[in-house]
Amino acid sequence: MAVNRELRDKLNGMDVRGLEENLDKVFNAYIMKRDKYSCVITGGQRNTNVSHLFGKAMYPNVRWNEYNACCMVKSVHRNYHEADPFIYIDWFIKQYGEEKLQELKNEAYARKHIYSVSELIELTNQYVQKTKALPKCRTSNGRYV
Repeated sequence: MAVNRELRDKLNGMDVRGLEENLDKVFNAYIMKRDKYSCVITGGQRNTNVSHLFGKAMYPNVRWNEYNACCMVKSVHRNYHEADPFIYIDWFIKQYGEEKLQELKNEAYARKHIYSVSELIELTNQYVQKTKALPKCRTSNGRYV
């Protein structure tokens, strides 16, 4: 996929950390819109954020894998990390199946992948395009994005 000129110009000159932070924002925007700004567990739309099944710091290989992320209400997200991880695992298996969970686990546990600048730029472009391709949906404040 060719990177559009405007995006390439914006990203040129960023260091790797800046590219990763930008990709996090683009990836999170995609996940939120994909999940219609609604918690996949409760359906709530207030105080949502993106949750990772395999934490992005501990498992960088799947940090930007869309199967590893979903929209959750902050209290459910906190409960998942602090008390009941099976709430997310059970949802994941119901949504994608045990085979997909095993694939994601294998990728998460694989030898650490260091992303190159070109890979970070390509992933950013990929998620910008995927976000644009999604239909507009209503956010908790009533805006359509």
